[in-house]
Amino acid sequence: MTVDLIVTLRALEALKLLGRERESAGPLFTERGMRVLCRHAGVLSKRAVDTLCSCEALKCIANCIHLCADVKQYLEKNNILEGCFDLLKLPQLSVDGQFLACRILFFVTVGREDLVEKLISLDIGQCITKICTGHVKTLQSGRSKLSSTSPIHPMSVLSEALKLLFSLMLVDSRRETKETDDKESSAGDTFEPCLGPIFDILFTLPCPEPLPLAPPLSHAVHCLMQFSFEAVESYWKEHQKNGSPALVVETLVDVLSRSVIYLIPNNEPDEVKDSSTVDATLSPLLLVLRTLAKGDLRLRQSLSVLLLPQESDRIQPVHQGTRLPAYLIRLMTCALLPQTRDAVSELLWILCDEQASEFTQQVGYGNAIGFLVNKGIPMAAPTDSNGPRDQNTNPITGQRLEDEDQGPSLADMTDEEKEREAERLFVLFERLKKTGLVDVENPIAKAMRENY
Repeated sequence: MTVDLIVTLRALEALKLLGRERESAGPLFTERGMRVLCRHAGVLSKRAVDTLCSCEALKCIANCIHLCADVKQYLEKNNILEGCFDLLKLPQLSVDGQFLACRILFFVTVGREDLVEKLISLDIGQCITKICTGHVKTLQSGRSKLSSTSPIHPMSVLSEALKLLFSLMLVDSRRETKETDDKESSAGDTFEPCLGPIFDILFTLPCPEPLPLAPPLSHAVHCLMQFSFEAVESYWKEHQKNGSPALVVETLVDVLSRSVIYLIPNNEPDEVKDSSTVDATLSPLLLVLRTLAKGDLRLRQSLSVLLLPQESDRIQPVHQGTRLPAYLIRLMTCALLPQTRDAVSELLWILCDEQASEFTQQVGYGNAIGFLVNKGIPMAAPTDSNGPRDQNTNPITGQRLEDEDQGPSLADMTDEEKEREAERLFVLFERLKKTGLVDVENPIAKAMRENY
């Protein structure tokens, strides 16, 4: 490296450090500042370069976009979209170059249908497939080593490429929703080759620990959520990858089970601390399982065995217990996790063949009624004259009648026992109010106020 290049590299490294705070590097965030960085990043010409200097300039650009979205207009004028795309096409692009190009494209295309359409026309899907496939093979071979000095490695590049893919598919799907007459340009068709590395991440790489739904697996789930079942099935049949459908179901359910137990360690969804993070983590996988269940009867049957209560679960109300079906039924009425609540309800609804009677029998009328009301599905409260199955099961809780603890009668209770029962009913009523199904005063609170 010549003296001039060394000086340039050190100058760009200094700009990177100064640019971490906008107040101390104002000129860097101007149109002139972006043009200087684009020139050193090599995106102004049609000849993409991958050097130490270009990577430092790309890091500066990525930091600037992160701190100030206004600079995207200057970058667009300076050919950043085509420049990063040309960079991704280089046959021997460095790990840093791949990571930075994907990150910058992710930043500049968020919410921009026109730029997404342009990247799709350039065949960005082929570049993403190549990057992901290469790093998956590296991880499968065990050659990848995490550096203690650099945060950029095969796992982080995979995550960044999948974030870009998800963003592109999300924006493109919204564009297609507006253009319902255009059936030719389906996101599932455009990005179908990306399903190869996505399947490999999900079914051949070890799951992250202790939370399986962590990058890059979580990003793979987000991307899979954007594909239609037809696209997944078509690719699956053509390539015959990663085992049988039953194995796929078992793998995804295992990821779901371990993630639920990790994120909700005390068994109570309404008591999770970081509810927004938990909600965003669990709901995409549940939606993927819903798509699989709705698209294929065999997958639905396999999922039903794993996710719906079995006879052994009915020794207690079906929402109680530590098995996955009980967790899922508790999530159906969780006020703090609205996306997960809706996704779980939709999944179990599909597993019950979208039949209200089967749905209430499986999860209990008390757990099902909120979802049915929201869907506008009339469902009368169960009576003793319902089907033979209900004669042995409490229709409200799903518990076998013979296993119900009737508890002491009110006359047999001590004052302390009555007080504990009143507190329990108070808590249960407050939880019911959180679901939005009732909007009346808690009768226990009212009785206590009137008595005192």
